[in-house]
Amino acid sequence: MANCETHRQIANRFNLSDSTSHGIIINCLLQLNTLNRVFIQWPSGQRAIETMEKFNALRQTSFPNVI
Repeated sequence: MANCETHRQIANRFNLSDSTSHGIIINCLLQLNTLNRVFIQWPSGQRAIETMEKFNALRQTSFPNVI
């Protein structure tokens, strides 16, 4: 997920069959998708405004009103 390793390379690294490696990766992705609302939250209200201001302060030329 964070690099360009193929399923086959991952399977070889952990001494697994390709299908087992694929199943484990799919299961991990499904679990991450289930938990995404816990870890990824869109700011609203005052927090959204503060986030925009902080992002705008990072550079002199930035996209306005980006969260």
